[in-house]
Amino acid sequence: MKKIGVFLLILGAAAALSACSHGKSKDVSGASMPEEIYASPDYNMYRNAKVGVFPFMSPEYARGAGNSAASVFCRQLEKNRVFSAVHLEADVPPQAIAEIAKAKRYDLVITGAVLYWFEGSTLEPSRVEQEVTVFKPSSKGDRILWRARLMETGWPVQPKDYLLGQTHAVPAPSAMTLVQKNAGKFCKMLLAGR
Repeated sequence: MKKIGVFLLILGAAAALSACSHGKSKDVSGASMPEEIYASPDYNMYRNAKVGVFPFMSPEYARGAGNSAASVFCRQLEKNRVFSAVHLEADVPPQAIAEIAKAKRYDLVITGAVLYWFEGSTLEPSRVEQEVTVFKPSSKGDRILWRARLMETGWPVQPKDYLLGQTHAVPAPSAMTLVQKNAGKFCKMLLAGR
């Protein structure tokens, strides 16, 4: 009888340990601000600004990543009500941005570049690196207000074997999920001066 009790106790402890160890997707870096801030005013005086977001430049191996990133940034800016009006623009050559901004009377323009884009898997992490610039267009020359580099890495969770069970592998978060996190960090930077 005593042996059965000890066996049941060990069995219960093993079951509890294996049940509590289910792997969840690791949170990506969790930073609340951009990793590198090159320019930022002390105070955001542009809450009522009309803003044009232009598609970001993409690396050759990830065509379309810049359009997707700009769309995510635009939605995040609207969601966080950083500016009074935010408009997503079509993909145009960089030389045409100032002309379009003047024609549409944008107070501010947001441009950027996807510097690195890697879609992870169950074996490799996803990684995204971006540079984003907010400038005030002017006939005297554009004035950069905010400029930052944002980086995110999302790790997969490897499967684990336990005495009474195993966990399954969880793939790395998608690169677009990392772009959303970068957009959130960028919005926090813009709102920090208020």
